[in-house]
Amino acid sequence: MGANRLGDRRGEMRYEIIGDLWATLIATQSMAVVDLGRGGMLVESPVPLAIGSTQRLRLNIGDETSDVTAVVRHTRTTPRVPAAHMVGLQFVDLTADARRQIDAFLDRSGFGTGAVS
Repeated sequence: MGANRLGDRRGEMRYEIIGDLWATLIATQSMAVVDLGRGGMLVESPVPLAIGSTQRLRLNIGDETSDVTAVVRHTRTTPRVPAAHMVGLQFVDLTADARRQIDAFLDRSGFGTGAVS
């Protein structure tokens, strides 16, 4: 009992890593959708996202929710304070439900089947 340092309350041992070992933090962050097409969307993000990175998103349209995967294709920082990041995302392998949800939204919005993605 006396071997525990004050404040060290870990129940398991931790081991020092020699060399490189990286982890990715997955965090939930709400983002405004600026524009939406069948092939992707532009979102306003409070944090930058790496070009080429794959992002897992939950798209909420009305009462429906779909999980989608997208790749970051471009990003730019807005000049305002605090800065926001405009991030262009390209959808990857949309599920039938996600495609239906996007198509229904675009149809209701008056963009119909002629919308450019």
